[in-house]
Amino acid sequence: MVHLPHLLTTTIILAVSGLLPVTQARRQWTHSTAAVCPAGVRPRDTLPGRWETINGTVVYYPPTAASWGPDRLDVFGTNKAGNLMHRSGNGCTWSAEWQNMGGLAAPAAVALSSARMHLFANGFDGYLYQRTWEGGTWQPRWISLGGTRAQGAPVPVNRGPGLIDLFYVTRSSSLALKSWDGISWSQTSFPGGSTYVSSEPSVVVLGIDNVHVFVLGEDYLVRHLVWDGSTWSAWQSLGGEMSPLKPVAISDRAGTIDLYIVDTEGIVRHRQLTATGWAEWEVIDGPTFVNELAITSWGQNNIDIFAVDSKLAVWHNW
Repeated sequence: MVHLPHLLTTTIILAVSGLLPVTQARRQWTHSTAAVCPAGVRPRDTLPGRWETINGTVVYYPPTAASWGPDRLDVFGTNKAGNLMHRSGNGCTWSAEWQNMGGLAAPAAVALSSARMHLFANGFDGYLYQRTWEGGTWQPRWISLGGTRAQGAPVPVNRGPGLIDLFYVTRSSSLALKSWDGISWSQTSFPGGSTYVSSEPSVVVLGIDNVHVFVLGEDYLVRHLVWDGSTWSAWQSLGGEMSPLKPVAISDRAGTIDLYIVDTEGIVRHRQLTATGWAEWEVIDGPTFVNELAITSWGQNNIDIFAVDSKLAVWHNW
């Protein structure tokens, strides 16, 4: 997850196995100004924090969420037919129908501004593909990024103006990285060396030279890797409970990271990094879930959480 100022987004990937009727979980969406909604529709910033369902399609791969400005949410997931589906929200309601984006799996999205969003997915050939939303419309075709074949969903983050870092796990279970400098994609590199990872990464950007990567290690405990602008740190274990699912992390204010896992019993656990270091792990009350969480934030102190329960409903809490 990456925190961006002003209208730019933070984006987190949700990964799930199996069949999911789409519902979503979001925790505490508190807007700075109320959305202007049609008569009889309350803006979500005036509603108490709660879970809601987002019906209308069924997905096999988990949704990913992105936000390019206040009140705007875009959600993507892959349906039973293998098509990538898209739906957007404006702070009052969700768009009438899910939009078919074509036949790719494991989507991930990142917004560079209110006018430009990049969508990435894993092709059936194992290579990563890109599609861009710009000026209110989507490019007509997916573009292959080549390089090393991937497993699972990629994780794109915006590290600075026009810059994208795209993290993913190779088929040999190493962490890989491709970077976009505004003109072209770099060759593939391997942060953390050849260390075996048991999950897709979650990534937080605190600054152009301050990048944090979270994965599960071979023991299914969270591992933490940091880029300081010149080198990658060694892997650090964050302890806590074992998780069968990818950790997710987000920064919704300067210098702070919120890290979430779903443990082996489906309970959501949270740990926070501030300038004074890591706090202890804590339990987040609510339903139990069968997949890792998807999280996005459009601004300071605003975190949306998406998850799937044992009945395969996607939940949304704010």
